[in-house]
Amino acid sequence: MRLVIRSGAAVMALVALAGGTSISEAAISAGPGRWTISYTNRLPMSSFLAAVAVSPRDIWAIGKFATSAGPNRAIIRRWDGRAWRTVDLPRQYRGLVPSDIAGTSPDNIWVSGWVFGDFESVALRWNGHHWSRVTGLPKGIAGRLMMAVTGPKDAWIFDGSGNWHYNGRRWRRFNLPYSVFGVSAVSANNIWAIGEGPNRPVLARWHDGRWTTHRLPFINRYAALFNVLALPDGELWITGGTLGTPEIPLALHYQNGEWRRYQGPGGDFLGPAVPDGTGGIWAAHLTADDLTTMVHIDARGWHEVKLPGVRGKHTSVTTLAKAPRSRTVFAFGELFWSSMPYQTDGLILRTSP
Repeated sequence: MRLVIRSGAAVMALVALAGGTSISEAAISAGPGRWTISYTNRLPMSSFLAAVAVSPRDIWAIGKFATSAGPNRAIIRRWDGRAWRTVDLPRQYRGLVPSDIAGTSPDNIWVSGWVFGDFESVALRWNGHHWSRVTGLPKGIAGRLMMAVTGPKDAWIFDGSGNWHYNGRRWRRFNLPYSVFGVSAVSANNIWAIGEGPNRPVLARWHDGRWTTHRLPFINRYAALFNVLALPDGELWITGGTLGTPEIPLALHYQNGEWRRYQGPGGDFLGPAVPDGTGGIWAAHLTADDLTTMVHIDARGWHEVKLPGVRGKHTSVTTLAKAPRSRTVFAFGELFWSSMPYQTDGLILRTSP
């Protein structure tokens, strides 16, 4: 096994990976880029949960806010290149408890969620002019309805009770022997998922009409991997961490037949990753003192970048989206008060060269 070590201000202890792979423990140093606040939402207890970028001037974010009448309700904001605009759901779905948003173009945006009370699962599709419901999902599935969309007639929904594929006519259920935590679609015939089987992380791929598992490098028996980013050139980025006190964030990078491991300081797991446009990635990291920083990983190693905030509030990031054909990245989450009464404002951040 060839060991590749990056030098820097601080280098974490090396952990060997099985299967003839090489590893690289990341250096911790000052990071590139400057993040600024792009938008804040003042609806009560608001936050953004998911986002999708279909062009440099067409980016969608979905979130939730609290109402005095009952459960959280959905909010959607759309970036037009200059400002964030409000997008309304049809009246009968304005009480939707949102889960995810995905899409491939301005006329193919999907939203998943469920109706509070009867746990009726809902998938909605925007065709560029109006919303329509994609019927056929069964009742009783709720929670994190994670989506992967590759076209108007090709979509996946993953949840704890099953995995569902839409082929343009109906939904078909796929029962897999593992749970799916994260998914990334390159094309309709090339979708990657990260999850967990019996006592181990699982990496799986949809190709030629079936799901197959692929070998992951051994980390340790306490590894927890939640997010995957698949790129057209065959690269994979997997993020998560290892359980313990403290929990250790990490990223695994697969390229040209080799795995490399990047590891940061203790705190919490590393969140979903997006490309930075230059061969590296951005991902959010909750530090040991409960403050979110942005992590930039490239050939030089692991770099922590401080995020902007508002006095008296803390910044929390849930997910990210990169504008296609650019180096602009948006981050989505919330500003929150650490003292009572607890309150949040939906937050969108931006960085670009």
